[in-house]
This record gives sequence, C-alpha cells and structure tokens, in this order.
Amino acid sequence: MQRFVHPLIDEYYYDLPDELIARYPIEPPDACRLLQVSNRQINDLYFTNLPDCLEEGDLLVVNNTRVEARRVFLRRLDQNKNPGARIESVFLDIPDQQPDDAHNPCWSVLIKKRQRLKDKEILYSDVDENIFFTLHKYPDGRTFLEESTHLTPQLFDAIGQMPIPPYLQREEEVIDRSLYQNPFLIREKLQQKGSVAAPTAALHFTDSIIQKLKFKNIQIASLTLNISYGTFAPLKQENFTSGKLHEESYELPEELAVKLEKRDYNKLYAVGTTSLRVLETVNSMTKGKYNNYLKGKTNLFLYPPYQITSVNGMITNFHLPSSSLLMLTSCFTGKEQMMKIYGHAVDKRYRFFSYGDAMLIQT
Repeated sequence: MQRFVHPLIDEYYYDLPDELIARYPIEPPDACRLLQVSNRQINDLYFTNLPDCLEEGDLLVVNNTRVEARRVFLRRLDQNKNPGARIESVFLDIPDQQPDDAHNPCWSVLIKKRQRLKDKEILYSDVDENIFFTLHKYPDGRTFLEESTHLTPQLFDAIGQMPIPPYLQREEEVIDRSLYQNPFLIREKLQQKGSVAAPTAALHFTDSIIQKLKFKNIQIASLTLNISYGTFAPLKQENFTSGKLHEESYELPEELAVKLEKRDYNKLYAVGTTSLRVLETVNSMTKGKYNNYLKGKTNLFLYPPYQITSVNGMITNFHLPSSSLLMLTSCFTGKEQMMKIYGHAVDKRYRFFSYGDAMLIQT
C-alpha cells in the first residue's frame, strides 16, 4: 500500500540542476555569493558584502557546536581474520534508553547493509581492528553499536571521516577536515557531545569577515545545538501529524539569555537554522523572558503561516527541496515568495546546499 505523504511536501519541491549542487567549497569561504532578501527586494551580492548589509549594534547568534568525524567504516572479519567488504556507518548519539543486554555504552547509528547484518555480531574498525563494536539490531529499525573502547572526539578523528552530506556522493577528502568544521568552534568544550553535521551557514565566516563585523560594532554571540542526522531525513506524514521533528539537544548561555531579554542589540539575526531553532524554542517557551529552559532539547517543526518572532532575520544556505529547513526559512517570507526566491537563485546559477552560497533574510 502506498504511504500517504502530506501535500505540503510537494508544494516545497523545486527542480535543481545537478551541476548547481556544490560538491566542494569555494576558497576562501567568504568568496561565495550572497543573496540578500530585504523588504521583499532581492539583491545579488557576495558574502564579503555582509558587513555593509548590517547595522551598528546588530547581534549575530551562531552555533558553536563541534563537527565530529562520526562517519566510520567497519568490516566483518572471518575466522582467519580476513576482512570483508566495508560497511558505512554514522554514529548519531548515545541515547538515554540503552539495550538491556549491553555492558558498555551503545551508540545509535545509521548503518548500510543493515539487512545483511546479524544481531550481536562483531564489526571492526576499517582503520584499526583493535577497535570493534557489538551490533544490537531490533525489528523496529533501531540499531546500536556497543563500544569496546570509549569513543572520544580524538578517537573519532583517528578512525572516522567527517560526515559530509550524502548528496555530495563522495568520501571525505583532506579539504573537508578544515572546511567542513565550524569556524566558531570553542575548543575548550571538547568534552561536550558534538554534531554529525556542520552548521553550514557558519562555514562562510572567515577571520577577515569577523574582524570587519567587529570593527562596525556588530556583535557575535554563540549558543550550542548538537546537530543530528535527522537534518537530512526526509519529511514523513508523522511529522505533520505530531507537529514535531527529530530531537536535538541545545544550551543557551545565561549571558546571552540576559542580553536577549534586555534586547541589548539593534537587530537580531540567527546564523543558520540550528541557531534559529534554539532561539525560537526558548523564546516561545519563556514568552520572550529567556529566564528558563536554557538547556534542553528541541523538536521544533515550523512552516508557514507560522511567523518567526525571536529574530529579525537570518543568514542561511540554500536547502534541499521539500525539506523541513526550507519550510522553516519560508516562515520569514511565506511559501510563495520563498519559492520565487529559490527560482531566482536557480536562474542566477547560485551554488546550493552545505558547500554552496548564502542567503541573508531581513524582515
């Protein structure tokens, strides 16, 4: 029986020529183009023009999460320790609900060739066979890998690859280690859980851009949202029925909460949909007081006619057709206007998705 899909999904579909998918970043990152949407006017600029588009006293809120190399290739070993074919996996997180028969922490994972794998079999790191995992596989689709060795960010760096998006259709290359990493990363927080995807709107910011923003007295503050692979998951009917998406954990620093409550800024901009999800979540739960819920989880799923109230605009990339992120950004302009904007971007040959060009939305 064909599964029912919400009709809104088709309304946010657009045709994108394959050659407009940016499979590699531009260097330097701020050399990308910038599509400014301001008062329903569209301007074709470059990201280096960003400081000129903002005003003194504006506040940019960025996500400082660390992208971890959680794309890990595994192998079976036969009785003679001969390796089998590589099996790609993505380590998502360590969920609160663990398998009952596990002795060590278990990671929730996405894993290819799942149907060929057996519950409780051992899978070995393709890089270091001394690191192995026990598979816990459930009929409902849940899949876990139990650690034999504690997985730290440093160990992921050693055995894993950066989790570049699947639509890039390639494996990690040397350039991804630096250019798919968050430039706003606060390295003192390495003990925190990290992310399996980059806050891609942040990837355009170079030291040069940041210095120009500061020279113009444009403030930059950070929060943390640990991005899950649900970012790339297609929307389902259940999302519309429940009004919820995948959960992602966040932390909003008290210092930033005080600044937001006092409105100690000119205009407020979210850098990326991840920052926006946190700001809109906390703003709606506290009615603009920002005095609670500074740490928690968000499963926010928004689309027009919902109107964003927490910020005056945002900096974002161009998102996949029929995606929750495209729907979220459409809350600023309405669906029809956003689809016209995307049509303009296609016609003008903008580069799309994680390594692509940027958009500045100002309301």
